[in-house]
Amino acid sequence: MISVEHKKEVRVYLLSKKISLDLLIELEDHFLSQIDDLMIQNISFDDAFNDVKQIWSDELRMIKNYSGKEASAFAKKIKQQKINQILLQSSLLTIAIVLSVILLIKNNTQENFINLMRYFLFIFMGLPAFHYLFNIKNFLLISKLKPLQINVYQGLNTIIFILSFIIGYGGTSLLKMGERLFNFVDNPTGMGCVAFILVCTYSFLYSFGFFSQIAFVKSMKKINPYLKTL
Repeated sequence: MISVEHKKEVRVYLLSKKISLDLLIELEDHFLSQIDDLMIQNISFDDAFNDVKQIWSDELRMIKNYSGKEASAFAKKIKQQKINQILLQSSLLTIAIVLSVILLIKNNTQENFINLMRYFLFIFMGLPAFHYLFNIKNFLLISKLKPLQINVYQGLNTIIFILSFIIGYGGTSLLKMGERLFNFVDNPTGMGCVAFILVCTYSFLYSFGFFSQIAFVKSMKKINPYLKTL
């Protein structure tokens, strides 16, 4: 039977490997299960713990992540897998948005298209803001739990606030870009081409930020019960 003190020792060790809390929960379960299996064979906790450390030594070796900071190989691998999933979702949504824009251009006058753009920009700004405010308690935990990283999605939704600021500050310019975008479908040259590229870029970054924000909240719902044990 693993004691409370032994569980704390395992947790401290895993935290030293600079992994986020969502991964800590998963890894801690694996560690405790493997240690318990060894202790059933009349092996002491210290020996069992050292054996499990050795099993995980390759996954938990410290390497440099993309920002130049140290992280475990396991944390880097899992983070990349989850980011790749969001990148795929963002790409699919971007394609859907671009196709929708083209359909709107084909089936509306320029005036109607510009008006629709106003509504879409308002929705794009409103959705993440509403989602953030509705789940603000989860986001406030970021500062309360410093320097711990809560999950692999932490900080990825910052792009949403940057894009919202750009929309709010440069709304008139964006509507002018909409006029150029409207003309791009029939005449894909010059500023219309630039407008099209900007729409694709904005749609992708918006999708990435919003999906990251949603994933952060989903992860927090799993982590919250665990926080009481820290």
